[in-house]
Amino acid sequence: MSPVHRGAGATCIRAQTDSYTTGGDVGARHGYMLRRDHRLACTQRCRLACVKLIVPAIEGAVAFAETCERLDTQETIAKAFEEAVRAFGLDHYIVTGFPPPASPLEPLVILNAWPCEWYQRYDKNHYFDDDPVGQFALRQTQPFRWSDVPGSFNALRRSAVIMEEAKAFGLLDGYCIPLHSPSGGRGAIALAARHATGFSAPERAALHVLALTAFGRFAALKGEVAAPGPRLSRREREVLTWIAAGKSAWEVSCILSIAERTVIAHLENVRRRLDVANTLQAVVTCIRLGEIQPF
Repeated sequence: MSPVHRGAGATCIRAQTDSYTTGGDVGARHGYMLRRDHRLACTQRCRLACVKLIVPAIEGAVAFAETCERLDTQETIAKAFEEAVRAFGLDHYIVTGFPPPASPLEPLVILNAWPCEWYQRYDKNHYFDDDPVGQFALRQTQPFRWSDVPGSFNALRRSAVIMEEAKAFGLLDGYCIPLHSPSGGRGAIALAARHATGFSAPERAALHVLALTAFGRFAALKGEVAAPGPRLSRREREVLTWIAAGKSAWEVSCILSIAERTVIAHLENVRRRLDVANTLQAVVTCIRLGEIQPF
């Protein structure tokens, strides 16, 4: 075979091989594009499915906020509120103020949709004193998931027992919104679910709107009016908070690095401003007004 023929043959073979290789590349690229399009389509369907679930819940929250002002009884507000929160997969809730230590919860409860037996046990045993969610809410101003409560609030054995008992009654996880009433009192709306909660940012915002609207409407029905501005200075609140925790004037002076006579002067100013006879009355009055928080 002449070199020319060999070259020609080789050229034909290479051309044929290149043709197959190119065709394979095209097929591979085509397959990749199909798989990518499939993944994108699946992702889009999942997003649409999530939106279909989220949007009605958020729309329900907005509708509640729009109609709540026209509701004039606690019963009608409670019914509308329950319908709105159930759209988020939340089964139980309670709207309440914060009780002092070793005090019953019942007088401060505005709305209760907890399991009956669990509520009775919680109130009878003063569970709020060691409830991780309740104690964390005392120190918070922003909403939070129950599962986000720091571990330090579960350090006591009784705290862990309370959370385990709650799970047994179907309160596995939830969302808590700390609130302030117009008269200066503090409380929260605790929303509970039988499953782990994982709300999106729009859902959390919608739940916050729900809570604020319901709490404000309840306060309006009770005839609460806005409390006057803060009566105490920052330093006076610090001094009275430590006194409420059981510290002496001398101990407070050491903690705050100020003179003992300065602590005594602050306490005298507080008693005069509140028009009370002694420091204990000042502490009780300031807790009620929301000026300080109990330890």
